[in-house]
Amino acid sequence: MRTEIRERLRRSRDWSIAIDELEREADAVKNERERSEFLFDIGRLTEEVIPERDRALALYQRAWKLYPDNVKALTRARQVYRELGRLEMVAKVGELELEGIDYLTLDAEGRVADLTVFMRPLKAVNAFNEQMKARLEAAGAQG
Repeated sequence: MRTEIRERLRRSRDWSIAIDELEREADAVKNERERSEFLFDIGRLTEEVIPERDRALALYQRAWKLYPDNVKALTRARQVYRELGRLEMVAKVGELELEGIDYLTLDAEGRVADLTVFMRPLKAVNAFNEQMKARLEAAGAQG
């Protein structure tokens, strides 16, 4: 699949249109895990072939939001943010805005070796913790 995507991007006269078409194809994939992988692949190749990092970031974010178990999408997005010097992240937790910075270190096999996260304000951190607790409990009940 990656080879086909790479060739389509290389042959395209308008990369933006080609990426839009690939995203529409990904949106047609019914299985969320497979669609997430497809979006991740489009993001990687958007970075490698074009390179258009902001567009790739949007694809990584979509891939991860669609299927949060696709950790490589989140990991790559964080790496790109770091390479661009954008260490801050902002997320919504209910009606609260959570600001944070994370430092992620991977081992030789690409797995998380160390993770340090700084977040604020405390009210949003507490809301985030409650949401994560509920998700982890739900995941534990399933597994």
